[in-house]
Order: sequence, then C-alpha cells, then structure tokens
Amino acid sequence: MKDRKALVMGGLFMMIIVGLVYSDGARDFIESGDRKAKLYDYEKALLDYKEAVKLDPQNAEANWKVGWAHNRLALNSTGETRNYHFSEASNALSRAINIDKSIAYAHVELARSLVYSGLLKDNWDSYTLAKRVKEELDYALKLDPKLADAYFLLGLWHRQVSRRPYLWRRPLGLGEANKDDELKNLKRAVELEPNRIEFLLELGKSYIDRNDNSNARVVLKNIETIQPRDPYERILRDEGLKLLSRISQ
Repeated sequence: MKDRKALVMGGLFMMIIVGLVYSDGARDFIESGDRKAKLYDYEKALLDYKEAVKLDPQNAEANWKVGWAHNRLALNSTGETRNYHFSEASNALSRAINIDKSIAYAHVELARSLVYSGLLKDNWDSYTLAKRVKEELDYALKLDPKLADAYFLLGLWHRQVSRRPYLWRRPLGLGEANKDDELKNLKRAVELEPNRIEFLLELGKSYIDRNDNSNARVVLKNIETIQPRDPYERILRDEGLKLLSRISQ
C-alpha cells in the first residue's frame, strides 16, 4: 500500500515538474516572439507564439498573440492569404478569450479581424457580425478604458453600420450607430496615440465626409512626419498624403 502511494505521489510530482518545464518553455517563446514583433517581423513572431501554444495550449497570452500576429500578416497581405490570416486570427483569439476573458487586447484583436474581414466590405449584411464586433469592443473598453485601438475600431464600426438604413438596423439592435460617435471615437484614438498613421487617416476621412476640409488638412498633415513601420502603413501613408494633396488644391 505504501509503495503504491509512493508511486502515485511520485507520478504527481513528475507531472508538476513537467508542467513547470513546459510553462517555462512557453514563456521563453512568448518573449522571443515579442522581441521579433517589436522589429515588425510578424512571420517569425508568429512561429514563436505558435511554439508557445504547442508547449502550453491553455496559455491565453500565447493564444492571443498568435491572433495578433495573424492580424498583422493579414493587413500586410491580399486575396486568399489575407482571408486565411484573418480566419486564423479569429480562431486563436476566440481560444484565448475562452481561456481568459480578462485580456482586453484579445477582445480588441478579435474585433479587428472581424472588422477587416467582414464589416469593412461594402456589401456586408451580417447583423450578428456587427453586434459581435460591438460587444467585443465594449467589453475591451470596460477592461481598459484607454485602449486606443478599441476607440479606433469603434469609430469604424459607427461609420460602417450607420451607412445602413436606420429602419433596417434598428430592429436588429444596431440603431445606436451614428456619424457623431464615429468622429468622437476616432478623435479619442488619435488623442491616445497621435502617431498612428491609420488613426490619422481615418479621422481625416471622417472630416472630409463632413465637408470639413480644414480640420482634415490639419490631421492628415501630421502623417508627413511619421515613418511607416511596415508595408501596410506605407500604403496608408501614401493614401493619406494623396488625400491631403487633393483637399489642399
């Protein structure tokens, strides 16, 4: 009996040791991925985050960072590759949220993948998608009311949803979308992170939509001094400068 008890205790001890080793290994890969992410090497960062998930599948941080990296690769891709990365991002971020709902960035990144893969399309027609995006962003801001990306995406949400007829969207629970909140949220995003090209570009577009070219010029002119971090931001910067040139003539 004592021998059996000793074997059980020994087995439990070994399981704990193995678990700690795997957890430490996952942490090493997460930190390695973070270093590569800071250099905007999204592909190599993704590989490290995936290795962390292999070692510790229930690691919420590793899972949401897999989603984050997929989102960045999607934004820097086109066609089927873009769709693939957004789909993988949604899967990874959903897993992370199922493991731990308290990570605000996981909710923001899930909203990002849904916005860019569906809501920004002119022919979007899924009210469940629109409601899910809003729920994720509201929850993220409840966790962290200073998340610039959440305000940015919320601004895009108000823009896209408010373009649909009010009588169509109100019965579906989307009646609150409006142009004023689009502008307010985009302005808040820029206030929190004034050097983000995508924030400035979309705020400039909102001013132009309101025929307020004066404020649009002020906002878009800031893009001139910001260096893009990746090919996607270079495209956005070029778009912003072209807009600035057009409304300055």
